[in-house]
Amino acid sequence: MNLLHPFPLRRALAAALGSLALLVACGGGVSEQGTGTQPVYASGPISGFGSVIVNGVRYDDTGVTAKDDSGARVDLLLGMVVQIDGENLDRSTTPLPTATAKAITVVSELLGRVDARDDVAGTLTILGQTVSILPTPATDRAVAVGDLVEVYGLYDVANQRYTATRIQHRSGVSALRLHGKVGSVGSNSFTVGGATIRFTTAPDGLAVGAVLRLKLATTPVAANTWTLVSAQTSTAKVPADDTEVEVEGVISSYTSLSSLVVQGITIDASGARLEGGTTLTAGMTIEAEGVMQGGVLRATKVEIKQDEDGGGGGGTEPTEVEITSAIASVNTASKTLVLSKGAQKVDYSTARLKEGLLESQLVAGLRIEVKGVLSSDGSTVLASEIKVDD
Repeated sequence: MNLLHPFPLRRALAAALGSLALLVACGGGVSEQGTGTQPVYASGPISGFGSVIVNGVRYDDTGVTAKDDSGARVDLLLGMVVQIDGENLDRSTTPLPTATAKAITVVSELLGRVDARDDVAGTLTILGQTVSILPTPATDRAVAVGDLVEVYGLYDVANQRYTATRIQHRSGVSALRLHGKVGSVGSNSFTVGGATIRFTTAPDGLAVGAVLRLKLATTPVAANTWTLVSAQTSTAKVPADDTEVEVEGVISSYTSLSSLVVQGITIDASGARLEGGTTLTAGMTIEAEGVMQGGVLRATKVEIKQDEDGGGGGGTEPTEVEITSAIASVNTASKTLVLSKGAQKVDYSTARLKEGLLESQLVAGLRIEVKGVLSSDGSTVLASEIKVDD
C-alpha cells in the first residue's frame, strides 16, 4: 500500500521517539530488534502508505484485505480511520517503527448529504451533525452542499461533534449511516445531535446516552428527520492483555488521570508522560500508548493534540503528507501526476527534485516518495520534495 493522511510528520516522528520510552517501560515482549511476537493494536487515521502508517508506526499489510465493520472489502485511502491487529513490532527501524498487520478494519462515522457548509467556522452539517473540517481532511474532490459523502474521523461523544480526517464522495447507496449518542427518546422517535429518527418498533439498546450505529432511509421525511432502518449498539474493541496499544481519539469520559476513556478503551494515564499540555479532560483529542493490563491501557505516554475548547478542530495549518507510491500518469503541461494508490493527484510545480531526479524521469511506473501538504480542498498534494523510493 502507498499513500497517506492528515497527520503532521512532526507528530509521526514524535511518536517514533516516544515509542522508545514505551519499550523501556514495558520490558519483555518485543525487543528493540523486534524478535518477540507481542501483539500490537492501533486505532486512528491513516497517516501514510508504503505499507500503512498509523500513529507513527509503519504496518506491513502484505496479504491483508482491509474490511469495514460489515465485512465488505475496502480500498484503503489517506485519512481513513482504521483498527489494526498486528504483531512483531520493531522499534529499531528508522525513521519509523515497523510491525506486521494481521487484520485491518475501516470505520466511518457518517454517510449522508452535506446540508450546510460554514467556511468561517470550518464545519459541515451532515445528518444534523456538526463536522469539523479543520485541518483540511483528505478527500477525492472538493466538497459542496448537496454532495453525498462518507465521513471518516474522530467522534467526540462528550460534545456530539466529529472531526473529519477523510471525506469520500459516494453514490447509489441503499441506506444512510449515523454513529452517535442518543439525546432524547419519545414514543416513536429519538434524537441524535440535530437529527430526529423515527421508528415503528424501538430498537434494542435505545436509551438516553446510548451510542448507536444507525442505518437510515435515504429520503428524509421532514427537515432533519429520517426513518430508522436498523440500529446496533456501538461496542468498543478492547485489546487483550499484554497487547501493546496506540490509540488516537477523543476522551469520551474523564474521572481522573487514572481513569479516562478513549474509543471505548479505559486508560490509566497516572504514570504517563504528558506531551502538549498538563491537564486532561473530556473532549480532548489525544494519542495514548502503552500496554493492556487487567483490561486497562496502562499508558506510558499521552500526547494532547487538541483541547476541549478546540471545537473539534486540530488547527488551521496545512496538513503535512508523505506518500510512497508508483506513478500512474503524468501531465507535464500542468506539472501534475497521479499516484497509483487511490488515484491521488500531486502538484509538483514547486517541488524540489532530490538525489539527481529529473522531471523527465517522472514517468508511469516509477516508484517515488512525495512530501508536501494538502491543498485547501484536500484533494491534491502540493509537493515540496520528490525523490525515487529506494
